[in-house]
Amino acid sequence: MPPPSPALWEATGPESERVWLFGTIHALPDDTEWRTPALERVLAETDLLLVEIADLGEREQAALAFEARAYDVGLVPILDRVPGRQKAMLAASLDAAGIDPASLIHTETWAAALQLGNAARCSNAANGVDRALLARFDNARSLESFDRQFAVFDGLPDDAQADLLVSVAEESDCRAGNARRAAWLAGDLQAIETSILTSFRGNTDLRENLVDDRNAGYADQIVQFQASDPGQDLLVAVGVGHMLGETGLPALLSARGYRVRRIQ
Repeated sequence: MPPPSPALWEATGPESERVWLFGTIHALPDDTEWRTPALERVLAETDLLLVEIADLGEREQAALAFEARAYDVGLVPILDRVPGRQKAMLAASLDAAGIDPASLIHTETWAAALQLGNAARCSNAANGVDRALLARFDNARSLESFDRQFAVFDGLPDDAQADLLVSVAEESDCRAGNARRAAWLAGDLQAIETSILTSFRGNTDLRENLVDDRNAGYADQIVQFQASDPGQDLLVAVGVGHMLGETGLPALLSARGYRVRRIQ
């Protein structure tokens, strides 16, 4: 097996301030080796770690934020929220995950998708790269909160929520997830982008809300962090999906005057 090479960038700002961008993955099988000499050098030089959510261990806080948005009355049965041809597939996926469809009658569609994804997870979130990086840093800051993340899902149109649920159900057999993890370890951004776009099922609301709009907010915060303390060298470690294409963080920082180059 070739050595790991997950994507890593260096960005130098207009005043020579430095930002490293590391595209992470939030769950991995046990004993997966992903650390590299290039990443270790970056970690040694980093002053401040920025991640999507720095307090991942706060289970109660996450649960409260989820429960505040995840449930409602007057919802139709979960199987009736997807097109007819996909009901059988969704029912089979829920059954394999040990979830009774009737138990989701008051659960918002996006929340059901997250619950199904967690129940059918093919890797261990405890092995997530963001968690491992947080363990290395006393100085870490969040780019968003649990409530903000769940608000994004909750604000999706009904058809986008249905597409999200169908996508999670389709990927619950682990084949797509395994292929995406292999591509992440190899630093194959084209394969990752193709896989993610496939999971969005052509729904532009999913990409715009879950990726593009959040990326713009991340880029603004990165610039603001460095403006507040120009001497800081930052490591921004967020899901690799936030690094892709013209709306990814490397492209957005380049548009803001940074010189960006991929170093791994």
